[in-house]
Amino acid sequence: MRNLFKYIIASVTLVASALSFGSVALAQSVKYDKYITGPNEDGIFTLNLEAYVTGSITVTTVTAPSDIVLVLDYSSSMLKDVNGNSTSTATNQRINLLRNSVKQFVDIVKASNADVTADALGKHRLAFVLYGGGNVFTTTGLSLNTLLNVDNLTTTAASGSGNSYTPAKVSYSGDTNTGGLLSPSTQQGNTNSDTAMDRAKTILSGQDYSSTPNRTRVVVFFTDGAPGEGASESGWENTTSRLNCANNCIKYANDIKTSTTYPATVYSVGMFPAKTTADATTTYLRYVSSDETGKTAMPTPLNNSTYVNVSGEKSIIVSSSGALDNVFSSIASTAGGDYSAASASSVLVDIVASNFSIPTNANLGSVKVYEVPCTQTGPTNLIQFSPRNATGDLAWKDITNSVDLEVSTANGEVKVKGFDYGEKWCGWDASANNNTGAAHGSKLVLEIPISANDDIVGGPSLETNLPGSGITIKDKDGIVLETYSFVSPVVKVPVTIWIKKEGLLSSTKNSAIQGHEDDAVFTIRKTKFHGLYETDEHGNEFEGGKRIEYTYTKGSTKSFIVNGVSTPIVWTTFTKVSVNMKEGEQDGIVKISGLDPDYIYRIEEDAWAHLGYSFDPDATARYTLEWDATAGKYKDIENPFVFSNTPKTSAFYSEDVVRNVFNQGSAAPTN
Repeated sequence: MRNLFKYIIASVTLVASALSFGSVALAQSVKYDKYITGPNEDGIFTLNLEAYVTGSITVTTVTAPSDIVLVLDYSSSMLKDVNGNSTSTATNQRINLLRNSVKQFVDIVKASNADVTADALGKHRLAFVLYGGGNVFTTTGLSLNTLLNVDNLTTTAASGSGNSYTPAKVSYSGDTNTGGLLSPSTQQGNTNSDTAMDRAKTILSGQDYSSTPNRTRVVVFFTDGAPGEGASESGWENTTSRLNCANNCIKYANDIKTSTTYPATVYSVGMFPAKTTADATTTYLRYVSSDETGKTAMPTPLNNSTYVNVSGEKSIIVSSSGALDNVFSSIASTAGGDYSAASASSVLVDIVASNFSIPTNANLGSVKVYEVPCTQTGPTNLIQFSPRNATGDLAWKDITNSVDLEVSTANGEVKVKGFDYGEKWCGWDASANNNTGAAHGSKLVLEIPISANDDIVGGPSLETNLPGSGITIKDKDGIVLETYSFVSPVVKVPVTIWIKKEGLLSSTKNSAIQGHEDDAVFTIRKTKFHGLYETDEHGNEFEGGKRIEYTYTKGSTKSFIVNGVSTPIVWTTFTKVSVNMKEGEQDGIVKISGLDPDYIYRIEEDAWAHLGYSFDPDATARYTLEWDATAGKYKDIENPFVFSNTPKTSAFYSEDVVRNVFNQGSAAPTN
C-alpha cells in the first residue's frame, strides 16, 4: 500500500514553560509513543509502547505574551525517514513529521492566547524561517521579517493515505500557497543553517521591545543534518566551508542569547539516529542552544577532548518519531486537556500483526511492563525520564507482576490495566521539598518481543500491529475520557519464497520414470525496489505521478521517473532453482530464504526434466507489489507460489534427451 504507516504521536508538556504560557493549574494531557527496535541476534524485534500524563498541582496563572521564531530545516534530506533512509512514502518523511509537530505547536500556542494579557505588540506572535541550500525562504505574500499574530493562524491536521494523503498545514490569512506556510515550492539541497539563524536575529532585532518588558522571546532551531554543503553526516568538521557554517550559526545564536534589547532563549533540536557519544554534531547543537552562553564558534582544538553532548533540555536529539512532537510541545506550553481524573482503570492495548507472533519460548524474551521515573530538573526544563541503565531509586522498575497484564499469544493481543496515570502524573511539583520543587511521577513502558512468522514472505516494510492498538483513559468509575490510537511501526524482514510444483511424478507413482523422480527448474530474477510511485528530483511523489509497475517482459525494460531521472526497471537473473519430486510424494516444493528485502523477485518456470507434466512457459509469479485497484493498495503476499500444470500419465523421454539447464542432454527424438 502507498501509505504504509503514519506516525501518530503525542507530546511532552512542560509544567511551567520557558514561554510562560497560560494557566498551569491541574493542566494534564496524555502523552504516548510507539516504536520498534531490533532485530537482535535471535531475530527478535521489540515493540516499545510508552504512555503517561503531564500535570501540575501548582495553581499559577502567567499572562505574559511571547514572540517565537521557528527556524526549520527544509533541506533535501528532510525527505528521508526518521532513521535517515530514503523513502517515497510521504507520511514517513521527516518533512511531514515536522509539519505535524509544528501544527500541534501552533495549536498549543494559539489555545494559550486566551490566558494572555496583550501588550503593545499584542499577544503571542510567531515567525517561520525555512532554510535549505543557500536560501532562506517563506511562502507567497509574506515578508521574511513577519511576526504573525497567533490568533490569525489556522491549522489543518494531516489526513488520508496513498494518493489522497494531505500533510499537516499552517496557514495565514492572505497566504496563497496551497500547502500553507510550511510548504515552499521545493526542498533545498544543503543545510546552510547560518543564513537562517542570521534571519532569526534580524527578525528579533527589528522589533521594538522598549515598551514590552514582560514579553518573552524564544527561538526554536530544528535541523536534521550536519551544517553546510555536503552529504556526509560524519567528519563534516574537517571541511572548512561546513565548519564555517557551524561557527557562524553559533555566533548569530549567541548574539540573540546575549542581546541587551531582544534576548531570547534558544532551543536546538536535531533529528538523527541515536548518538551514544559526544561528537562535532552534538557540540554544535549544544553551542547553538541556551545551554551555552558566550560561545561564538566551535571549540579549538576540535576533538574528543573538547566535544560535549546535548543536555536534553535546551539542546535535544530526537531519534524516534514520538520524540519530535515531545520536544516541540514541551517548548510550546503547559496548556492541555484536563485529564486529572485519569485513573488505574485506564487500559493500554496492543495487537500484534498476523505476520508476527509473541515468542512462547521465554529464552527469546517475554512481555514486560516497567515504571520509569520522571527526572525533570526544573520548572522550565523539558520533562525527562530515567535512562534504562540507571541504578537505585531512578532505575526502571519491573511492575509486570503488579499490574493487570493480559497476554494472548494466540491472537497477539496485550492489555495493561492497573497503572494510575492520574496519580503518577509527570512534571514539576513546585510544592515538593518544602516548596523548592522536585520532579514528580513516572511513565508506563510496555515491551513486547515479536518475531516474524516462518510462513511469511517478508519485504521492505511489514506492519507490526493491527488496528485497535492504543490507550483508553478512564476515570475512577471506568468512564472513558479519551481514546488514542497507536499506529504500526514497520520493519524490514528478509524475503522467503516457497515454490511449489504440482503434477510432478515420482518413481513410486509411475514406473515409466525409470528410477528417477520428476523435477522442474525455475529462474528467479530480481530488480531494485525504487518505491511505489514516481518521484521528482527531491524524492517527492508528485501529483499525477504513475505507479511504478514491476512487470517483466523478455528483452525489454520499462522506465519510470525516480528522483527526477528516467530509471529503467531492469531485471537480472538472480539464481536458478530446481524443484525436485521426492520419493512417495505427488508434488514438489522448495524454500529459498534470506533474500534482500530491498529487491522485488520474479519466479519463472523455464525448464523441465522428465516431461511428466505439460510445461507452461508463461507460468510466472511475483512475490510482491500486485496492485489491487478495487482496494486501492498492493495486495497482501501469500506463500507458497504454486505452479500448476496438467500432469501427463507417464514420462515419455529419458533424462539424457530432455532439455535441462543443469544437463542440456541431446536433442529430443523426432517421433
